[in-house]
Amino acid sequence: MRTICFLMMATLAGTGCGSSHDSVPPGDGGDGGGDRGDAVVTIDVQEETRPDLPPPECGNGTVERMEQCDDGDTDPGDGCDAMCRREPYCGDGNMGGDEVCDDGNNRSADGCRSDCGSDETCGNGIVDIAVGESCDDDNTDPGDGCSADCQTVESCGDGAVNAANGETCDDGDTVAWDGCTMMSCVPGEGCGPDCRNEITLVIDSLQIGSPMEGCDYSGDGRPDNSFSRALGLGVPLLNGMINAGDLNFLMHFMGLDDVTGSTDSSMTVAWIVGVDADMDPTNNLSGMGQFFVPADAFGAGGRPTTAFYGGIAAHALTAGPEDVSVAFGLFDLDLSQGRLSGTTVASSGRLSSLSGGRLCGVVSVATLANIPLAGLPIMLPPPCGGGGGAGSFADLLVGGATIFTVSVGGIGPDVDLDGDGLEYFETVTGDGCVGVITACIDGDGTRIEGDGCATALDGEVDRFVDGYSAGFPITATSARIVGVAP
Repeated sequence: MRTICFLMMATLAGTGCGSSHDSVPPGDGGDGGGDRGDAVVTIDVQEETRPDLPPPECGNGTVERMEQCDDGDTDPGDGCDAMCRREPYCGDGNMGGDEVCDDGNNRSADGCRSDCGSDETCGNGIVDIAVGESCDDDNTDPGDGCSADCQTVESCGDGAVNAANGETCDDGDTVAWDGCTMMSCVPGEGCGPDCRNEITLVIDSLQIGSPMEGCDYSGDGRPDNSFSRALGLGVPLLNGMINAGDLNFLMHFMGLDDVTGSTDSSMTVAWIVGVDADMDPTNNLSGMGQFFVPADAFGAGGRPTTAFYGGIAAHALTAGPEDVSVAFGLFDLDLSQGRLSGTTVASSGRLSSLSGGRLCGVVSVATLANIPLAGLPIMLPPPCGGGGGAGSFADLLVGGATIFTVSVGGIGPDVDLDGDGLEYFETVTGDGCVGVITACIDGDGTRIEGDGCATALDGEVDRFVDGYSAGFPITATSARIVGVAP
């Protein structure tokens, strides 16, 4: 997110900070850390005992410290129980309900699909594109239209469209992005190695949404976007400087049976940062853009390395959850529980655009704590407390500052990602400085001291992974992939 961070800072650069406080209030506390040397800090672990802090109020619709959820009531059986603990869900590591598997995360291609609906084995009747399947006819028999390893549509490449085997085109080969020269598909639009039409959209509008533009992560039926709340009045200034045409975000539809994008119960949207192939960025916003894909965008068997599994019903696209890494300019932003939505639009008999779209996700504390404020080519107030290091983007969001009368930050994460309760943080603030995290309290009550505590590790993984809900309204128009980047 370095590009977004830079744009915000370049817009709001100045001096002056908010008033001092010793700790961020429950439910408003955030993360911290920064570029302060080694990722693993010296840890002083102790149990949190703070009788001065009121207990969280379960049922008020706000996820507060040490709560796992809060859907605005104390009714059990709706995903959040009477004690504000999450009830069984995909990604909790325990298989239940209609789940086929549950490996404790929302990432495909690891033996359990991101929505826990497939164990990703060939022969289960589900085409799992994330593991390289092109077909799956509910068996592993060869010679019946789908190969024994589910990697090949056996009739694909013979120049004739075999609809019974799921083909929507056949250009006489199984080469991706080579154009389409046969009468069985529209010339110039492409036919993929699975004999399905190659359909790609490019994002032509991307914004940081308002606090009321996001996805519901708390379960109370309302959209959540605490990332936008933390940015405050910086959001409209920043959105005025974001040019989606420079980002080259591609949505490549795979396994799409309905080329109009009207209805398809099972498909995958590969998320790719493309490379402009015609060197004309204006085409990216007019539906004529041509792009190369990076060599690392697809792995073995043509599987996308970043993708959302989902479906389309009556032109309503919903995909995810999926843990993905999305490149915003110079920085890869890790979005946990990522979701895509929008309304598909067809023209000339094929999917051509996406309107009213939204990309949502949760930006973890650890991700933000590793975006340093130091090194940016702008003037910023120093971090509070006079300690070493220059602070992080997490320090800014949590500790807060007032820059040119514009308030930024001062609130904390709102989504419990690791299931032990919402983490909260103490900060030091002052006039003319950016607030700094001084202590991190895990959802289980474990307290870690130090202004780099948000970058502490638990074994080989980040300890403080709870994060900010984030929503990015998007629209997209048609594009064409013409090959792998040279």
